[in-house]
Amino acid sequence: MGAEDHPMTRAAWTPVAHTAWTISDPFWAPRRATLFATTLASQHTQLRESGRLSRLGIMPADPARAGSHIFYDSDTAKWLEAAAYALAERPQAQLRADAEAVIAGFERIQLPDGYLNSHFCAIPEQRWSNLEHDHELYCLGHLIEAAVAWQAHLGCGRLLACCRRALDHVWRRFGPAGEPAYCGHPEIELALMRLWRLTGDERARRLCRLFVDRRGRAGWFARERARGQARSDWGRDPDEFQDARPLADERHAVGHAVRCLYLACGALDLAQDEDDAPLAAAIGRIWDSATRRRMHVTGGVGSSAHRESFSSDWDLDPFRAYNETCASIALMMLAQRLLAEGPRADAGDILELALHNGVLAGWSLDGNHYLYANPLAVDPGWDGKTKHWNGRAWGREGWFGCACCPPNLARTVAQLGSYAASTSGDELALHLLLAGDLAAGGWQLALDGDWVRGGRLQVQVLAAPAGGKLHLRLPGWSAGTRVIRDGAELPHTEPGYLRLEGLQAGSRLEVIAEMAPRRIHADPRAEALTGRVALGVGPLIYCLESCDHTHGLEALQLPEAAALSLGEPDPVLAGCRPILAAALALKPGKGGPYGSQRQPLEPARLTAVPYCLWNHRGPGAMRVWVRGSN
Repeated sequence: MGAEDHPMTRAAWTPVAHTAWTISDPFWAPRRATLFATTLASQHTQLRESGRLSRLGIMPADPARAGSHIFYDSDTAKWLEAAAYALAERPQAQLRADAEAVIAGFERIQLPDGYLNSHFCAIPEQRWSNLEHDHELYCLGHLIEAAVAWQAHLGCGRLLACCRRALDHVWRRFGPAGEPAYCGHPEIELALMRLWRLTGDERARRLCRLFVDRRGRAGWFARERARGQARSDWGRDPDEFQDARPLADERHAVGHAVRCLYLACGALDLAQDEDDAPLAAAIGRIWDSATRRRMHVTGGVGSSAHRESFSSDWDLDPFRAYNETCASIALMMLAQRLLAEGPRADAGDILELALHNGVLAGWSLDGNHYLYANPLAVDPGWDGKTKHWNGRAWGREGWFGCACCPPNLARTVAQLGSYAASTSGDELALHLLLAGDLAAGGWQLALDGDWVRGGRLQVQVLAAPAGGKLHLRLPGWSAGTRVIRDGAELPHTEPGYLRLEGLQAGSRLEVIAEMAPRRIHADPRAEALTGRVALGVGPLIYCLESCDHTHGLEALQLPEAAALSLGEPDPVLAGCRPILAAALALKPGKGGPYGSQRQPLEPARLTAVPYCLWNHRGPGAMRVWVRGSN
């Protein structure tokens, strides 16, 4: 269901604190343990050695690697935010010391007038000279988000004090009496709403309103270009910056995918808090556009490598899919905000889809390697300039010059519990079915099972508020989910949220989803996917890798009548089970690329593995969509 089915209302549901959970989930607990034990430390090393911390007075260990990007502060800030969530859950002396040294660096460089940006604090005469491209408000937004996390979860207000002084400066410069400007990369908007909700500082909310309302009206970037300040050709298309029309008039997800969805998050926060129905309806249209017509099967968005952007409806070519990790994270963030208006099946399903596929694929099992973009097909020998993927050495990397994705992924997994559930009064909604213990809103639940790999979860109610209601998401990928309450199976229900009343201490639930391998077919309007099929099990989308096949992946066909089965759990693939099937393969031709006869077929075996775990067994070809046949 979309915006026309769900009229936007004031936010009534609040995500639970991630610390309300003790996550023991057999799929997620090992990944989060890796995050806490390995990933955050290695990311700090990368921040230092790449020069991101040298501008804060923390010298790089390897000066030869140090470089400079104008948006380095955003990477550091997201790492600080992830550290706050981790420390609130699992205190670590070294992590705390490293993070507080970074905070001290921001305290050290802040200018007397409150301006805070490590790149421009060294060259203050150039600050605010190119809002279209210089990311100053974007970086400050991420610092504000980190500051909110440190104050809310650790009671540490040092970074928050810096950010509030920076807010003083931004208010004077861009407030009602200042310049009618806004940032080329939205993010400050959602950060300002988080700041307002934490502190009650009305200027933060008013600035968010100004930044949202000026887009598509004030023409600020055109003014900068007229003054000769632009240093890139990106601004030639105002859609790339969500600046072609007022946001309340927008009907599509357009432009740079992360910018579009970050702006939608901040604007929806604003619309919910101010009861702005037209603005909320516009965000609903953006959501529908992104998820109904412009989203890949993995929950990846931003299908075009050109500007990392949305393209047009049904342009879902698997061979050119881009799908930046940050874009899937932004989609999760927007889904979470839609769920603040109440349980809705589409938002819950896409939250789960994006997390387990478009996001998780960007992070290796060892915790130290990442994908920036998440293609749906890789072939060795392709021309990287044409196809954007060069399989000769394609795989996860330890870091990037533009490293927005690794710390973004870290902060997302660190606060996983806040995406999993929300409360409204005495009601509790479970959006992600995690194993562990949850205490929130008067509820205490003990959850056990392996939902991702086994499709089963047992819920024991230890405490429940009188008259409380539990909203349990039954996923769209399982048409026949069974729910057993205190030993009695409930009548069959359609996918969506099942509302349960009358639960009390001692009540037990068991949720059993269909976990048979399934075929996924594309809408015929997605012409590039005609005749192809994707595979999935539970919340996981699967893919083919060349290491499992003697035939080239481009030659394989999966007959519609071929039975799909599950193999044994593979420890190399985090205990997930591969999909196995009898397939066909085109025999290679003996002549040129064309002929008058169809190529003959021969028997073949097909093996598919979870997309989120591809590229863990060496480089090679990969496909999400395989040819189908009758």
